[in-house]
Amino acid sequence: RGDTWTSRAWRERFVILHGEELLWYKSKKEKKPQNSLDLLDPSLKMKLGNGELKIQNSKKTYYFRADSNEELEKWHKELLDVRKNGVPIADDEEVESKTSRDGGEMAVEEPLTKREQQLKMLTEGEGFGSIGLFGGKKFIWFPNNLNRILWGSSKKSAKGFIMVHEMISVIEDIKQDKEIVVTITSESKDVSFKSLDIPLGKRWAMAIREIIEASRKGL
Repeated sequence: RGDTWTSRAWRERFVILHGEELLWYKSKKEKKPQNSLDLLDPSLKMKLGNGELKIQNSKKTYYFRADSNEELEKWHKELLDVRKNGVPIADDEEVESKTSRDGGEMAVEEPLTKREQQLKMLTEGEGFGSIGLFGGKKFIWFPNNLNRILWGSSKKSAKGFIMVHEMISVIEDIKQDKEIVVTITSESKDVSFKSLDIPLGKRWAMAIREIIEASRKGL
């Protein structure tokens, strides 16, 4: 059995229930699966609810959705049957015969890698309190190519930017364990922004440092 599943993490995957494994590929044309789940893994847990199927093992958690609750329930039932009976699928011909039914688009949310989480954070942007050049509260973000940091009232209204190749350093200043001020120094100007969320400020500071380092190495 197989279907085309679209990821909530902006990935499209072709997923096959094959024997005691759930396999997924970048596309139906791929020969090698990108990932898999052993349905007989003793640590594996499944929970159906709120239009989602949660599958968790000792390492990661995945969420699956379907176009309808009925379709999701069908997948859930088949996965439960495998866990209960361990019924294998005989060969690839049988697998292919089970992929031909119409519809059945599904969605899977895979855990993002550290790099993907960082890229998502930077390109989606964040609202910070700002000081110095900014003045007032501003929205800060990077474009997809990560070549500059921008700020403005929103992503639709950029008021200024600093190119990454001009950046010199990123300085963190935690004030009385209540807020963090992150300052970017550059060849043309310095900019600072602050947040009451200290861990968030630290994540941004670390990410910007890594972008500067990659730029210097020509990556």
